[in-house]
Amino acid sequence: MDSTRSPLPQSPFSLLATVVLATVVVAVDLAAQAPDKPAPASRAVHVDWKTGPAEPWVPPAAPDRRATASRTADKNADAGARSVALDPFADPTTILFDTPIEGTVIVAAASYKAEFAAGEVRFVPFLGSAASRDWPLGLHLGDVTIAGEPLPLRTAPEPIRQEDVVSFDHGTAVVRYAVRSEGVEQSFVFSALPRRGELRIQLEVDSDLNATSEGSSLRFAGPDGGVDYGTATAIDARGRRLGLARTLVDGRIELTVPADFVAAAALPLVVDPLITTATLHSSTSGRTVIEPDATYDGTSDRYMLCLELVYSATDSDIYSYEVDSIGNTVSGSFAAIDITSTESWQRPRIANNNIANRNLIVAQVSAGNVSPFWIGGRTRDVGSTTTGAPFIVSSAATGNVGDKLNPDVGGDPHLISPTYFTVTWERAYSSTDHDIHARQFTATSTPSPQGATEILIDNSSAYEGSPAISNSAGAPDPNELTQKWMIAYQRNSNEIRGRTMRWDGALDPDFLIHSRGTLGNPDVSTVTHPSHGEYLYLVAWTRTTIGPVDTSQVFVKLCSQTGTPLTPAYDLDALESGQPLGWNRGSPRVSTDGCRFAVAYTEDYRNYGDLDVRVTTLHAGFNEPAQVWGLDVTEGRAWPAYQSTGERAGGICSRFECADPGASGSARYFMTWSDDNSPGSPGIHGALYDGRSPGTHFTVLFTGCGAAAINATGNTTLGMDMTIATGTEYLLVGFPQPPVPLCPTFPSAACQIGIGGQPGLLPPSITITVPCDHQLIDLSLAFQGVSFLGGPCWNSVSVTDTVITTFR
Repeated sequence: MDSTRSPLPQSPFSLLATVVLATVVVAVDLAAQAPDKPAPASRAVHVDWKTGPAEPWVPPAAPDRRATASRTADKNADAGARSVALDPFADPTTILFDTPIEGTVIVAAASYKAEFAAGEVRFVPFLGSAASRDWPLGLHLGDVTIAGEPLPLRTAPEPIRQEDVVSFDHGTAVVRYAVRSEGVEQSFVFSALPRRGELRIQLEVDSDLNATSEGSSLRFAGPDGGVDYGTATAIDARGRRLGLARTLVDGRIELTVPADFVAAAALPLVVDPLITTATLHSSTSGRTVIEPDATYDGTSDRYMLCLELVYSATDSDIYSYEVDSIGNTVSGSFAAIDITSTESWQRPRIANNNIANRNLIVAQVSAGNVSPFWIGGRTRDVGSTTTGAPFIVSSAATGNVGDKLNPDVGGDPHLISPTYFTVTWERAYSSTDHDIHARQFTATSTPSPQGATEILIDNSSAYEGSPAISNSAGAPDPNELTQKWMIAYQRNSNEIRGRTMRWDGALDPDFLIHSRGTLGNPDVSTVTHPSHGEYLYLVAWTRTTIGPVDTSQVFVKLCSQTGTPLTPAYDLDALESGQPLGWNRGSPRVSTDGCRFAVAYTEDYRNYGDLDVRVTTLHAGFNEPAQVWGLDVTEGRAWPAYQSTGERAGGICSRFECADPGASGSARYFMTWSDDNSPGSPGIHGALYDGRSPGTHFTVLFTGCGAAAINATGNTTLGMDMTIATGTEYLLVGFPQPPVPLCPTFPSAACQIGIGGQPGLLPPSITITVPCDHQLIDLSLAFQGVSFLGGPCWNSVSVTDTVITTFR
């Protein structure tokens, strides 16, 4: 793979964009000429940034419309349809298989997971997410005798999987495990016997569970529950059946088939018990599913989510699944990323590599949720359940010393090689000195040329932590110098800092984003389209005010790609409503659609301890005379999650982060959250969110006469494409006006002009990418075709209807 990336070839769209550039300028100029228009009631508009406010900026007070609202009216679902609640085993019949390494098969079901390797099964009952630890029961075949003589056995065979059956071929005996949703059915198959007589099978047991006899089962019990080893039956080829005794002898399980049954048996002879989870009264059977994150793939037009299932206090597993473009879970798309019981994977994050149609999930990994911690990763292909082998991103053995914590990952949407994933994490050098490191990987999980060693983002002697990286390096751009991730992190407890990294690992200097208050939990958007000569990031974080009762708020700040903060730090609460509600909020997650920014966060409703999820869309504005930037609200305080359970914001991603500029639908977001798993509301939720000024994109004034027609397609949202096409020779553009008859003295009163002032003249068909300029929001322009080659007006002129576009 080349070490440099070639510029993207100029597409027909790019050529067209060049041709219509003058039109875009016309649109902006028209916006500047437009008379002042009132702010729409659906969004809050603040203009204090135009005069360069001091930091921190507090908007003018406004009535608190929600202060006396009822809970029903206050908690409205204005962020779009809420998804069905999901966790991997919401359907109790679900069974998932995984083969993380050669020679190992792992299966997970609602009530257990089981690992098959080297002739042994480790059955791990699910005893509730609050269980003190995993309590596995390990079983492998010991001695087998016939008529008192041992049978020769192959030791430690590898597992062989056929559909839902995993087998160990020991030669004389085959041990099979039929995987069921309620447990695994163990069977011993003897296709040939050297002699006839009593058949005795011994199973070696490896477990900390206490073995007791419980009626028809052998029970292996711990403080949170355990495993039942059920009754066994001998079955011959003719269907003769005999119930068998199972006994514990010196810690081993023994199964005995009487000599007379063996003597008359038609082969193959099968001995068949069932292994299931035993749930005791002390068991905490609730399932906790947390830490959702999401990414988007532009080729498949699908979102992929990852999540953490807390299996016990010492073990967490990672799963992923796909959601289609309209928010439906893709059937059969659940797949395991890690379901081992020897490793615990926590706090997953996901990103997309578009050219490879592949996602990378990274997590903080340990054995038992205790030090040492390292960073692990695993790829999953888009549109299938195919996963790569798990690999180590960083550990004390492969990189710098110290625990590796809190990873995040950025992807790459570009369709020109080479493309990389960039993983960042927090390295614990000492109790007072943590650092931020990074490493780059190809889509095949191999280190990039610059990823052979760890990249030191901030290796100072201070305490740096909680890194977050842009979801991607930005939508495809011919200028490779603009293809950058930003990594935001905290230093000590009073600084948020940032550093940008180019797609090939080149670093810009680190810079200070904010340094006032007790700060933490930073997140950062992908870089936007250029606006007024700047590529923009939005950084968000939590600021905590220490007092008798600590309070917290989300703050945001606009930064340039060159590492310059462009605005003050805005209190999002104040920015949204004009008068802060003062409800505690934190854990922000940020995305961009190329023009706007969506900030999802967790909010404590009225500070009652009822956590909900909010999302607000912001747009950046630039005041040309004052040469200052500001942030404003496009849509504020949408409330996708407002149940009485505790809901917490998860990942948010945009199609822009893996789509061409102007691509249809790139202004759409997908956001996820977790809840406290109340009955009927388990696991992870998601919702599509458009986050733009509401209203119609195109309206029509019926002004046409003659056969001329006009057609408007696309989307008038900032950053999106719209196309106006007419069969006439000319296309007029200007501000809409009440229709004025063009030639009232002739019998053609239908011929009317719907454009006022001095309209501009455009080609008859034109595609425009709406500029990322917030001044265009809610501005309306009118387009009308005109022909002088014949028509009812003066027997030579025809006009089309007038299309009015309103920018959103």
